[in-house]
Amino acid sequence: MGPRTTRATAAAKRRAASKMVPSTRASHRQKAAEGEEFKAEDPDSDHVLEQQTQNQTPQRTQTRRATASDEVFSGNYLAQAGRNSSTLSKKLKEMLQALQNTSSKLQQCEDGVVDVHATRKLQLVAAELLQNKLLQHQDKLARSLVACCLVEIMRVASPDSPFSSDEDLYRVFKLLIEQIRALSTEQTTTTRDLHHFHVLESLATVKSCLLVVDLDFTTEENEPRVMVELFEALFATLRADHSAKMENLMLSIMVACVEESDEVELPLLDVILRPLVNAATSDENDGQNTATSPSHMAKELIRRTSENLQTPLSNFFNNILVDGPRSPNSSELREHVYTLIYEVHKLSPSLLLNVLPNVCLQLQVDEVATRSDAIALMGKIFASSQAEYGHHQYMKNFRDFLGRFRDASKEIRLQMIQASVAIWTQQPDLADLLEREFILRLSDVEWEVRQLVVHELCDFAANHLDLISEECLRAVGERMKDKRVVLRKETMTGLSQVFSAHISSYWGDEDERVLSLTQRHIPTGNIKKLGWIPDFVLKCYAYPQQELKLRVVQLLDDFLLPKALSEATRANGLLFLFHSLDATSREALRRVLSERAKCQQVCRTFVEFKVTSRHKGRASGGDEAALEQAKQQLCDGLAPLFSDVSKLDKLVEQLSTWKDHSAFKHLGDLCDFSKTQREAREARDQLVRCVGSKTPLGEFLKKLCRKLSLLTMSQKSVAVLLEFLVLKEARVARENRSVVDLLVMASGELPELFAPFVRDEIAAVLVDSKGDVSGEEDEDETAPKDPRVILGALHVLANYSRHWAATSGPGDDEDRNTPSAELSQQLENFCLGDSDVEAQNFNAAKESRAAELAAYAIAHFYERAETTAQLVGRLCSKTKPKSGALPALQSLEVLTKHCSHVLTEDGELFSCLWTNLVDDVIGKGDQVSTSGSSAAKDRTPKGSRSTAAKLVEVRCAAVKVAVNLLVYCWSPAFQQEASTLIQLLFGVLHSDGKTFASTPAQTAALRATASCGLMKIVRNRQLEASLSLSEWHTLGWTLQDSSEDVRRKFLKKLTSHLVKHLGQHPHKYLSYLALAATDASPSVKKSAKSLLKLAVERMRHLFDAASSRDSTSNPGRMAALMVPEYALPYVIHLLAHHPSFPVKLVERTSTVEVLSSALWADQLAYLSFFLDGLVATNAAAADNIAFLLQMLTKLSQCHDVAAPSDINIYPLIDSAAVLLKKRIKSQSNLKPFPGKIFLPKHLYSPGRPSTLATPGGRKEPEAPESLGTHTASPH
Repeated sequence: MGPRTTRATAAAKRRAASKMVPSTRASHRQKAAEGEEFKAEDPDSDHVLEQQTQNQTPQRTQTRRATASDEVFSGNYLAQAGRNSSTLSKKLKEMLQALQNTSSKLQQCEDGVVDVHATRKLQLVAAELLQNKLLQHQDKLARSLVACCLVEIMRVASPDSPFSSDEDLYRVFKLLIEQIRALSTEQTTTTRDLHHFHVLESLATVKSCLLVVDLDFTTEENEPRVMVELFEALFATLRADHSAKMENLMLSIMVACVEESDEVELPLLDVILRPLVNAATSDENDGQNTATSPSHMAKELIRRTSENLQTPLSNFFNNILVDGPRSPNSSELREHVYTLIYEVHKLSPSLLLNVLPNVCLQLQVDEVATRSDAIALMGKIFASSQAEYGHHQYMKNFRDFLGRFRDASKEIRLQMIQASVAIWTQQPDLADLLEREFILRLSDVEWEVRQLVVHELCDFAANHLDLISEECLRAVGERMKDKRVVLRKETMTGLSQVFSAHISSYWGDEDERVLSLTQRHIPTGNIKKLGWIPDFVLKCYAYPQQELKLRVVQLLDDFLLPKALSEATRANGLLFLFHSLDATSREALRRVLSERAKCQQVCRTFVEFKVTSRHKGRASGGDEAALEQAKQQLCDGLAPLFSDVSKLDKLVEQLSTWKDHSAFKHLGDLCDFSKTQREAREARDQLVRCVGSKTPLGEFLKKLCRKLSLLTMSQKSVAVLLEFLVLKEARVARENRSVVDLLVMASGELPELFAPFVRDEIAAVLVDSKGDVSGEEDEDETAPKDPRVILGALHVLANYSRHWAATSGPGDDEDRNTPSAELSQQLENFCLGDSDVEAQNFNAAKESRAAELAAYAIAHFYERAETTAQLVGRLCSKTKPKSGALPALQSLEVLTKHCSHVLTEDGELFSCLWTNLVDDVIGKGDQVSTSGSSAAKDRTPKGSRSTAAKLVEVRCAAVKVAVNLLVYCWSPAFQQEASTLIQLLFGVLHSDGKTFASTPAQTAALRATASCGLMKIVRNRQLEASLSLSEWHTLGWTLQDSSEDVRRKFLKKLTSHLVKHLGQHPHKYLSYLALAATDASPSVKKSAKSLLKLAVERMRHLFDAASSRDSTSNPGRMAALMVPEYALPYVIHLLAHHPSFPVKLVERTSTVEVLSSALWADQLAYLSFFLDGLVATNAAAADNIAFLLQMLTKLSQCHDVAAPSDINIYPLIDSAAVLLKKRIKSQSNLKPFPGKIFLPKHLYSPGRPSTLATPGGRKEPEAPESLGTHTASPH
């Protein structure tokens, strides 16, 4: 921008010229007129203020004298006053009056009356006033009058300067600045104060302040320019109690000076910007009287002169940024550059057009503090609503800013997270870019960064859910899997609070009388975004840390289900949560209820003991022993539930000896199933208050109450859910599946909750109301019952019956918690298959399931009742293959197990039932198989099961009943019947089930039933001993059946045999698990591997228990045989007789070639799989390797009893030895063990076969050289 000719420079030229040029003055008048016209057009300009000020000033007399008094303008008028201050003041007032009555030159030109001597007179007066004795007069009134006279002189001479030199002008403005500063004192109405205001007003309205713009005269070397001092005085003078008029006058002066300046220098910028720094670092911006504060005036000045200040400000900021805010610089405000940039940005964003790129450069410097300051500034700028810096031309700068999310400094990344949340809130259009960075930071290497991201995103989602995506929230949910426990806990807490804020909070608006999954008041978008949170939270219950388990329970009870809601509403909310859970999360919820049930049982027993002891009165020696036993039971029961609580025994001791018995009363209330959730919370608070919430015992009781309190589900919750089923009359409804599944789960873990509802509510669901049928018969025919509801109610009843039998038992005919007569009859109908199938909407499978559940309930409620024996008799008559046989057989399967005494006591009934099952149902293979012919299939209606399929189901059910008869009604007299059944079952396995069925599904069902039946039969020692080696092998091949369903069912039954019903020879059946090594199903293989480890651990525990009971130092032979290592010989024998064993490879190939052959890969897989479960992976714990090697050495000296001439076992022995030697890591793996090795004599016998000489010259396995005559320790 080129140099301008200002009014000040023009005045200087006129002072130098000897004669005024008329055209110059006309030109200035034209400029002034144009300026006035422009200001009049702008309603916000200072022109309005000037007009108002002039209206307040008394109107000057329009008719002026042609010439001023010669005496006043003589140049020595004031000399007449002498040293008298009063006289001087009087003279000055007269002079001021005369000057005020004098028209300005511009006015004279407009009026056409020009005084040619006016300039000379003004110079004389100015010269008289500029005497030092007047400018520095001791009387303040005199000095103020001098200042008023001087501004009047400048008014008259305007736009020219009436002073002959810059020095005179300098001295004048020094006095004027002094008068302006005097305005900062407390405002009064004295004459001197009016003079001060007159000086300010004249400078603003006449614009005589412009004379200071080009005034560079100073008296000292480092003295600031007069204009800088003027600005400093104006900012220092303004106070909060000053009027807006005074601030506007000051603004008029400063705006005029800035607009007139060719260049705004650095000292002046410092003065203008300093109030912004002071305001940002003080409490000036609290919102009180900010309209007349220096910062407000500075902001208005910058706003009004933004065009003039844009270049100076840009240069000012850029110079500091390039040199560095902390580098030496001429500006005293360099340390506050970021604050100033932000404050200027708020005033006029366009001022930073050329500054922001240089701010971005500060993001790349090495100094962390500088990057931090730049991030803080840019974060506030991008979050500002003044301008959209994140868009269009500033997008590159915004992306540079986002790059700091990947900064090497953890502190910078933390700062970026905090700064970006505000941007996200204010600039929703940038959400996608910000989300991407936040998601990446959720995987930051520093856990503090991940923690802050989780906190900020959860808080943001709680307040601005519409601005965050489901993807981002799910990424937050993944932090529940973080390796930091504290971060898992905080993540589930934060997301639960978000769920509570946007979903749970709406439940209070729902009608609690109506149970529904349709949440009308909850926005659909909220459910879609947050519906998965309960599922994720409950999965955290699988972590071993107790603090996480307790937090899951707390979040479930207090946040996901807000504690402020009524129990009915919470029941509806629980149904909503349960409906959204997958199988894993439902299992987690079941475990929550299961641990709560265990805690309830343990604490209830202890409380009952304490109450009984108190009623007895004085304690005796026996009571002390009983107390110790009760404490030990409480401690043993709580230890698995609170594994992280240190010194649990001492806490239990402290609780048991607590003298305030109200604590046990409150603990008993928590164990009372009839208490409401509100009462449970009150009891919990009172209990903790009794012992002190800050004490160690109080802290433990908080945890105990968290697991103990029935807050997730109470009797009121059960009542609400059952009431829904009753109101629906078991008809089909959308909520049925979730309601029934939830009730079944709860009844399985907390059956006590259902005690009040057995006789009425559950009966109402299962028993048809005859009185309602007549009026709505047609309607009922069109609305069948929901079979899921019927089965669910039966399942609930069956679960409760087991609890009732264990706690109450028979003997109380008036027990209100047992089925009514109508319900009992209905249960019998279900067992007999005589229920209304059409009304229940049952198919054959559901009818059988209903019969099973009904029989289970009857067996527990009426185990010894006469009606049960009668029912068994009726069921036995319905076992022949005909309509109703399947439910009857299903019921008999249950009753023969739980009510076996009926058949044991009635031999005739047993014989009749056995004959029907074995001869008429199971053994009729030829007749059944013909029903599966193509002709029969052609006659089968479409959509219905074939006769052959039904008969296969009947035969399978009959097998299960027959097996139960042998297992639970066993007598040595049944040996022949048992042999017949066993042969029939092995016949099914040998024929792959094709003797009795034709389709793959039917044959698979038969094989599964036969193999599982045989596994159940071998629980009987006599029957197990009757099995031959080949039959043992055949049963094991089931684990490699072609049907995955068969393998799964057999593995499940094998699990029951090894874990629940450990027989006399567990090694035989433990060896079966080696065959799962090559299973095509990963889940089956995983289950087998888990079972192998579990069974091995259980056998070790049994060995330890037997050893501890033995009085001698070495365990007996029977105890020694319990170690799981003795399963290895069974594995080798089983593999040696495998149908796919490579016999030709072994007979024709040397040992080394056999082990490396591809045909031998399966054998290595079997052995390796089994040894993985037998030998610990930890080298320090693998202390049985030497024992196994010595066992293999002994095996190599024996031959196979089943096939004496075969050599199949020897390459298997070699392979096992090689695999074991690979597991040797240290000498500790070869620890000697003083014991004797026992090999199963029915499998192996000493001596090697003569056919052992093979072309390869086989060598027997060698034991380690470090072993002597003794073996290594198996455990």
